[in-house]
Amino acid sequence: MSNYTIIERVSEELRRQIFSALDEAPDTEFSVTDAATNIALEAPGENLNNQVVVSLYLYHISQQQRPRNPMPLRSGAGEEKRPPLPLQLRYLLLPVDNETNNQLMLGRILQHFHDHPVLESIAGEAPDSSFGRGQDQIRVMAEDIPLEQLTQLWNAFSQPMRLATILRVDGVAIDSYRSPHQYGPVREAYTVLGQK
Repeated sequence: MSNYTIIERVSEELRRQIFSALDEAPDTEFSVTDAATNIALEAPGENLNNQVVVSLYLYHISQQQRPRNPMPLRSGAGEEKRPPLPLQLRYLLLPVDNETNNQLMLGRILQHFHDHPVLESIAGEAPDSSFGRGQDQIRVMAEDIPLEQLTQLWNAFSQPMRLATILRVDGVAIDSYRSPHQYGPVREAYTVLGQK
């Protein structure tokens, strides 16, 4: 089950994976020592300490497309529950080292998520099914956004435009807090024809 903490846990998992990608980069030393120290989950306009090499900022959360009035999910045990809230997360990924290292770090991080687009675990646990299927897939991908939109984003931070990319995360779901309720089998059915 995915409760409201899933957004924060996905952010921490992305931080952990970015740190691992930089720490294990072949032929390059990025001088990273700790995920929490070197990867900031803060806006680029914040005063980042000098040990931060990457800012990963969750700047937009939207509801993924789904039917307006989705049907409740039914289990084989006669329970019915509200469907989960499917979300899409967008992060601004900003390397904050010197320009050469920024390009190398960005290349390495994009390579990592190209090779590993599915989050196999979050905080060491496999994502469970919020949709009544097998295991849900939480996917990470770089997203192209128009230059105008990118400029607006940097203007919102009151910062000059810098080398950055957008990471989009799909498949995040928050389960309903409401308890499932029981439904019974249909015992009688009536058909009424020709009434006035």
